[in-house]
Amino acid sequence: MGEQVQSRTVKRLENILETSPFTGSWQADVEFLRRITLTQDGQRVAGIYTNSEQGQSGIIDGTCQENRLDFTWTNNQQQGSGFLRAIAGGSVLTGLWFCNTSCELQTVIATWQLPHKTCPEY
Repeated sequence: MGEQVQSRTVKRLENILETSPFTGSWQADVEFLRRITLTQDGQRVAGIYTNSEQGQSGIIDGTCQENRLDFTWTNNQQQGSGFLRAIAGGSVLTGLWFCNTSCELQTVIATWQLPHKTCPEY
């Protein structure tokens, strides 16, 4: 059997997940953090989130060590913190988050979304 050829796009995406597991966009299972977009630079991670409840967005800022990201989040009305772990080769984030005005922890599971400008190469 012949060798399977991998496109440059697939190689580039694999490299991102291996070297920066928190770089990318995720679709979350909670309304408040519905879409999460992050960029990792070394141990520093920054990004934004949007929620589908009120159409609000906010900022995520944190640091990571191995597959764990400890972060704070803020928007115009609230702030809080949490942590996420990259699992399943970086394609899933799972963790806990909370609002500083509420003691109730909430779980979050988010799945990695393929970048919009990814096209197969022929």
